[in-house]
Amino acid sequence: MFEVVSKLMLHKQLEFEEGSIKLLGQNVVIFPFENLFSMQKIIEESGKTIELYSAAKELGKSWIKGLFKAYKMNTIEEQAEWGEKVFTLAGLGKMKVVEWNAKDSIMVYRVYDSIIAQHSGKVGHAVCHIQRGWFAGASCVFFGKDIDGIEVKCLSKGDAYCEFITKPRNKFDFKDKEVKQQLH
Repeated sequence: MFEVVSKLMLHKQLEFEEGSIKLLGQNVVIFPFENLFSMQKIIEESGKTIELYSAAKELGKSWIKGLFKAYKMNTIEEQAEWGEKVFTLAGLGKMKVVEWNAKDSIMVYRVYDSIIAQHSGKVGHAVCHIQRGWFAGASCVFFGKDIDGIEVKCLSKGDAYCEFITKPRNKFDFKDKEVKQQLH
């Protein structure tokens, strides 16, 4: 991970100034994870999980668009590699893109040691709504069309890692309970 930080700083892509931090040309903030986790819990408890997912999806789109505008990455492989590095650097867990299928507009992302799932504990259902939204938003940009995502595996369900599938909404089976819960 420190190799990534060194490369970013060497190329002036991680900058610290008084009152400002920029990562890949975009402002970022550092604050306790518990704040983000508490926000998610409040939103979940109010029954607004789809709104949380939708907001994260829009943030995922804007983040990736900003990266692509600033850094001319030509392949999904390049984009996925930097996405993995930045996500992991952010401390949300170790992210890996395990499948991309440009023909069918499908991507599969894995997060090992998801901090959100760890803090949630074993609750029997998927809890990583923010990551799910970010990955769906990124996939929208990768494929140039509207993409949605569901979390099919989660530490909070007892799985070994969290796994997310993103694809066009009409490719999901809305008879499936998990799809229905996550995408309403």
